Amino acid sequence: MATLEIEGRKVSVTNLDKVLFPETSTTKSDIIEYYAAIAPAMLPHVAGRAVTRKRWPNGVEQSSFFEKNLAASAPDWLDRRSMQHSDRVVTYPLFSTAADLVWLGQQAAIEAHVPQWRFDGTEPGPATRMVFDLDPGDDVDLARCAEVACEIRDLIADIGMTAYPVTSGSKGIHLYVPLDKPLSTSGASTVAKRVATLLEERSPDRVTATMAKAKRTGRVFVDWSQNNGKKTTVAPYSLRGRSLPTVAAPRTWEELESPGLQQLRFEEVLERFHDTGDLLADLDPKPAAEEHDTSDTDKLGKYRSMRSADRTPEPIPKTAEPQGNDDTFVIQEHHARRLHYDFRLEHDGVLVSWAVPKNIPVETGQNRLAVHTEDHPLEYATFAGRIPKGEYGGGDVSIWDSGTYELEKWRDDEVIVVLHGAKARGRFALIRTKGNQWLMHLMKDQPGEHSTKKDSPPTDKPVLKNISPMLATAGDILDLPEDEWSFEGKWDGFRIVAELTHGSMTLRTRSGNDYTEKFGAIGSLAEDLADHDAVIDGEVVVFDSNGISSFEKLQNAARDDIRFIAFDLLHLDGTSLVRKKYSDRRRLLELLTTGLDSVLV
Repeated sequence: MATLEIEGRKVSVTNLDKVLFPETSTTKSDIIEYYAAIAPAMLPHVAGRAVTRKRWPNGVEQSSFFEKNLAASAPDWLDRRSMQHSDRVVTYPLFSTAADLVWLGQQAAIEAHVPQWRFDGTEPGPATRMVFDLDPGDDVDLARCAEVACEIRDLIADIGMTAYPVTSGSKGIHLYVPLDKPLSTSGASTVAKRVATLLEERSPDRVTATMAKAKRTGRVFVDWSQNNGKKTTVAPYSLRGRSLPTVAAPRTWEELESPGLQQLRFEEVLERFHDTGDLLADLDPKPAAEEHDTSDTDKLGKYRSMRSADRTPEPIPKTAEPQGNDDTFVIQEHHARRLHYDFRLEHDGVLVSWAVPKNIPVETGQNRLAVHTEDHPLEYATFAGRIPKGEYGGGDVSIWDSGTYELEKWRDDEVIVVLHGAKARGRFALIRTKGNQWLMHLMKDQPGEHSTKKDSPPTDKPVLKNISPMLATAGDILDLPEDEWSFEGKWDGFRIVAELTHGSMTLRTRSGNDYTEKFGAIGSLAEDLADHDAVIDGEVVVFDSNGISSFEKLQNAARDDIRFIAFDLLHLDGTSLVRKKYSDRRRLLELLTTGLDSVLV
């Protein structure tokens, strides 16, 4: 019997060479390695939830069984909660660490099923999310399921909800919907049933909300019942006990709207996670207990949980992180399952890290995806070597560049630094767009070209971008899909394009006239965005006592009454956004202006 030490916990493992998926020769060792590697993505979606396991001790071609009750032989460190069922008390495991998922794999428990509620202390709490299980009937393919999924997405968007798609790893699709305010499980079931029934009424020949199998032929069954507090759904990122080692895999809406949609295998899911992070990052908030858990002050806890000192040459310090000068950066070339580059900045005693699939941008017109990963120890700044296959991040690591940096801004959603390396030199910005996904770009304004301090007087006028505002034209939306148009109110004010360059500002009307002095009252916007070079399209307005914009009042308005409403972001830090998707521009605009009183979006 071998023993793995993960996050300070010892997990006994046996029969690692046993083949659990004969068709692909996938072994128990492969399953364990997958669950250890996917833990950072999977754990937030099972945390605090009772885990029911489905086990295949002799592989997927043999019989399986569900296991709810935790056996007496389970390790003492495994968290657990007991629930009263109608005829007995059942003790369930709760998963919160990579060691828990490794134990799951050791049990040949290929599937993990969880409810949509979390424990509140020792009692089952309210639902924190809804789920729709789209199950295709006979003669219905995955593409039809995807069509129905998109209809549900649009339907619930009308009531202010967001859906996240997951191909189930079996036949269909799961749609998860986060609940801003937790509902009782019966309340969640009621809402989900209403959505499913409404969809059936609209398309009775394509959709059914009825559980009777006779009703499913040629239709997609929208199963709303899994929101019942007594039911469970296979967890996101769980493997499935099918002939192939497929996974309940998070997907993008673009994938669902494209031809050729298929279920994904575990190797593909790991690659996707490494490249793009967790697509469900905004689905599940931290459990309340974790929000106030002071043990989270160990910034390297997650890093340590994903590595074992006896299996990888990477530095794994056991003591508290040392303090450096907060001025070191390193970029490591990482030949893992897929080549990428790891960008790391020393900050508050750790290396804050991003995986950059295409390396850092070398031109101001480039935006590079950067996926925020776990903090690394400072010792990692000099690490180069081979991480063994099967370990997290397995592959060759070398140092592509390193040096020092100057910090200009560090916020939860934006970082601006000046790098001084042999290859990486200049002023770079990282902007968080969604969950753990960021954009990295080389800023047009480089050191020495403009002042970078907010308290320094501007020395240059803003660079003119010669961008005219987008004007309204007559048209019809009746033939447009709902995701190809959006609504912006008609404001009774002055249409203005604001050209902002690191603290200075020019305001131009739709005809190109300079109204900077006339509407100088909104100059605080330039101060708030002094770290950026941006062009924002919007309207200057004044609101009357009823909150309605008034062109008449604007003519003689006091400075404090003038407001700027932003519609669109057309240019940012040397990059024209005009040809980017409107939804992406709007998202960047919202991120850029979050928390600012000087602008309404």
